[in-house]
Amino acid sequence: ITVSMLWGTADDLDLHMNTPDGGHIYYGNRDAGGGTLDVDMNAHDIVASPIENIYFPTPADGHYKIYIRDYRDRTDGQSTHYLVRVVINGQERTFEGDIDATGTEITILEFDYLGPETSSEPPAPTEESMNALLNAAGAGAGDITVSLAWNTIDDVDLHIINPDESHIYYSNRSAGGGTLDVDANAGSQRITDPVENIYYAAPSNGHYRVYIHEFSDRSDGTTEYMVRVTIGGESQVFRGTIDSTGTDIEIIEFDYGGATGGLGDSTFGGHSYAYYEGSMSWTEARAYCQTMGGHLVTITSAEEQAFLEATYPGTQGWIGCYGDGSTWNWVTGEAWGYTNWNSGEPNNQHGDEWFGHLYSGMHWNDLNNEDTGHYHSGFYCEWDTMSDLNESTLNESLENAGALSGEVTISVAWDSEDDIDLHVFTPNGNRIYWGDTAWDGGVLDVDANSDEDDLSTSPVENIYFAEPINGEYWVYIMCYEDRTPDRDTNYLVRVTVGEDSQVYRGTINGDDEAIEIVGFQYNGASD
Repeated sequence: ITVSMLWGTADDLDLHMNTPDGGHIYYGNRDAGGGTLDVDMNAHDIVASPIENIYFPTPADGHYKIYIRDYRDRTDGQSTHYLVRVVINGQERTFEGDIDATGTEITILEFDYLGPETSSEPPAPTEESMNALLNAAGAGAGDITVSLAWNTIDDVDLHIINPDESHIYYSNRSAGGGTLDVDANAGSQRITDPVENIYYAAPSNGHYRVYIHEFSDRSDGTTEYMVRVTIGGESQVFRGTIDSTGTDIEIIEFDYGGATGGLGDSTFGGHSYAYYEGSMSWTEARAYCQTMGGHLVTITSAEEQAFLEATYPGTQGWIGCYGDGSTWNWVTGEAWGYTNWNSGEPNNQHGDEWFGHLYSGMHWNDLNNEDTGHYHSGFYCEWDTMSDLNESTLNESLENAGALSGEVTISVAWDSEDDIDLHVFTPNGNRIYWGDTAWDGGVLDVDANSDEDDLSTSPVENIYFAEPINGEYWVYIMCYEDRTPDRDTNYLVRVTVGEDSQVYRGTINGDDEAIEIVGFQYNGASD
């Protein structure tokens, strides 16, 4: 067993190991349990590239723990990047990260040694090891979170296709409300316990596809992988092996229906707002808001500022202003006027602080895009429309229209004068819509806003199946005529099968735009 540590500042970092016999190897006790600390740097004389090393010529069987400690932080305001290499029976693993502040300790690895005859193959990833690595990387989590771990220096990539057909992967990190925030072994990086992570703070309803891709096969033999997919707190784990550059492996496809709204959770002045946690760059946060049809918040009055303070107390994060160190702009192009800069801000302290951020009791600060000072912990999104669509208004409108219901009932409501049409494909491949209103036990009985002389202020459409046939159904909506080209139309679709309902929300705009809502399987019909 050999453990080595390298770092690059004047700090005095110390390497520690606990041995199976209860011994402790460190600068104050260099020999214990058959191991020796033979190199110890930066205790007094400071060198440019300090290292420490502990080795065991003939290690005893049992449990070992490796950790590091920042004994003396000599670089105030700067974290120290470290790299620890662990070699066990000739098998090398590397760990890297950042440490800061005198007295800080970080556990690197705990393992059980069972002698020189134990396998030299790198261990397969486990949920425990994945959790530790994701925590160390600061990975985000949302109502949908997909994580990948593997056990070689290969570059394996996580990919997700979203309901809107957008694609999240290393070249497109934010799309469809999701973000790839941890990406290992890309470029020149070579670690043997890599992880990747994609999370959705506000996922859209619809169909998702998850797969992995072997971008670069750098190791002999196969690579063991583990993918964990967490949806609404429930997790599934998928394991297997992957080999050869260019290989794709399908992990899972699933339908998500947990989104309750496309807009924010609070309203002010005819706009909707939401706060999301997640350590993103300013540009990633801006893209995230855009994928949900909104933008980073623009604060143009003291009243709007007060609303945010009262609605999201104790939070901090990115806002939608940017500049060049002297001139500032809003992402929406709104006029620059009201400001709420903290005392002494903006100061462009490091020459690249061109992005706005709320901190220190909701005052504004300027930071660089990546926020290397680690002040931020989230961001604020704003939508310039406010929809009051909900199931109560849907039920009221359906009742007023005389809509019927069946074993399967599909309804849509929207908030404009547009002609939105509901389309349902039956298991036999037939389509129920305004041009063909009855097929396979289903009937379109309510069709609003088809006549420009008879426009509803609360339009709905409804298709019901009194006796549905077994098989796969697909639900779409289409904007047949866009009568409000200056804004998006908010919609709510409810799909009820038996006693179970799911609600899907979003926006639609433009003549002939079609949106796939959901596909589902019905098996309740008797033979």
